[in-house]
Amino acid sequence: MPERLRQGGGLILHGRPGTGKDHLAAACMYWAILKCGWRVEWRDGNLLSMDLRNLVRNQEGEAKIFNQLTRSQILVISDPIPPKGETSQFITDFLQRVVDRRYREERSTWATINVHSGSEAEDRLASPIVDRLRHNSLSLQCEWQSWRAMKGVTNEK
Repeated sequence: MPERLRQGGGLILHGRPGTGKDHLAAACMYWAILKCGWRVEWRDGNLLSMDLRNLVRNQEGEAKIFNQLTRSQILVISDPIPPKGETSQFITDFLQRVVDRRYREERSTWATINVHSGSEAEDRLASPIVDRLRHNSLSLQCEWQSWRAMKGVTNEK
């Protein structure tokens, strides 16, 4: 993995919700920080989308967030695809610019994606983004049962 990271490769974890993709990514982040000394930035995709929408509403530039997302050695984006509906063109374009910049500068980008397959990720996110994320990266399909389903977690009080 260290060589993969030095070449800008990343980590893609995709599968159904509840399979522990974010927990696996967090464990890998822990390793990258403590064992390799890498700088890591974690962003929740839904909160990132909200931040970008607020920038548009307030007529502020997106440069501040763009610079934050492109400067760390490793960027981890959790769930860049909304749980329901389509990703807006604005968000897709922004993610394309971030991933492309990081790709060209050989900075590692990781993603956890709630989809059933890599082709679904391409359909819902965009082929150029997924193609750059995959290049020289470890891509894992998390096919096991949801942790919440195994534990019988309910919303009962």
